[in-house]
Amino acid sequence: INQFRSVLKDQPTSAEILTLLADAHLANKEPDLAKDSLRKAVDTNPKDATARLRLAEFFLRSRDSTSALKEVDKALEASPNDIRALQSKAEILVGKQDFKGAEKVIAIIKSAHPENPLGYHRMGQLYLAQKKYDQALQEFDLALKQSPGAADPLLAATNILLLQNKADKAIARLEDILKGNPDQLIANKLLGEIYLSQKKFAEAEKIFRHLIQVSPKWNLPYSNLALLNTTRGDTTGAIKVINEGLKAIPEDPQLLQSLAGIYESGHEYPNAMAAYERVLKQKPDNAIATNNLASLLVDRKGDADSLKRAKELALRLESSSLPAFMDTLGWVYYKSGETDKAVALLKKVIEKAPKVPVFQYHLGMAYHKAGDSKSAKSYLSQAVEAKGDFPGIDEARQTLASLN
Repeated sequence: INQFRSVLKDQPTSAEILTLLADAHLANKEPDLAKDSLRKAVDTNPKDATARLRLAEFFLRSRDSTSALKEVDKALEASPNDIRALQSKAEILVGKQDFKGAEKVIAIIKSAHPENPLGYHRMGQLYLAQKKYDQALQEFDLALKQSPGAADPLLAATNILLLQNKADKAIARLEDILKGNPDQLIANKLLGEIYLSQKKFAEAEKIFRHLIQVSPKWNLPYSNLALLNTTRGDTTGAIKVINEGLKAIPEDPQLLQSLAGIYESGHEYPNAMAAYERVLKQKPDNAIATNNLASLLVDRKGDADSLKRAKELALRLESSSLPAFMDTLGWVYYKSGETDKAVALLKKVIEKAPKVPVFQYHLGMAYHKAGDSKSAKSYLSQAVEAKGDFPGIDEARQTLASLN
């Protein structure tokens, strides 16, 4: 901040330096000062579209779409065909559910920039959001015509055909692409995943193996091949594939998370916990690994040190509104003897997800420990009467029997 202010003494109207200063203020959690800097950049450079758009971004971040739209419109007054401003305006209008207005703006992008795939792709997204599948498909195909093999429109077009139950057409289109370019990564990926969803394991495995040869440092083919193996009941093969991937991409977090999931589903809990620890060593802010490790520590170990570690992990997710993450922290509170906190948090979990048996079991046990037998019986009954199994079902049954 001080360095940018020093430069501004010599260049007080520089839009570039003023926007960089705004970035620094935002990083320093000073939004009002950032806004002042962006406003000065715009006031001293009224025809600078970049400065206008940066101010519009600030307003959007502040959830002030009306002010953002005003700035974008002023940018378009100075430069009517500016693709960045047109794109920003379309996105703002979509956020306001003004699909007709957004369509008009995207039509300008297509007209002013006919060789740019962006306009066609954005129009396809707009039609897709309105479930106008045939029109969306036409737009994504136009985007692909301008940029053959581009990942986003190819993925979108394939998904539309699958939504329409036209898997055969999706396969034919992907095979046609691969005739001209057999190593095209996204087309191979999509084709392999369609075959996997159809349980055509031999065809899918051939494609995933080919992708590993073509792109050995890409983690997705290993994950997909491991999923294929677990789907057909070959856990050993799945673990072998993930370890192949980890040799090619050492300590890759996605592969480690897949490995942990395989171990966990196979009830190899020590190995699962070790794999989650490896994920967190690479990505300390990985929420899924954080949650799952905390859950395993409290359910599968439960000693004082494990509870302490589980609580430390679960508290990282304290601000989350996801029921599964909230449940983990609530269960940690229960196991740690903080019954009031457990009941309060687990009640909120049930409000968000009232029919999940394991959540009902956790709240029932918390009520039981709190001495509220009536509520405990109610939630434990719901948990054990639901279809399916869950960790702790035996304890739920035994506790419920003791209350009858």
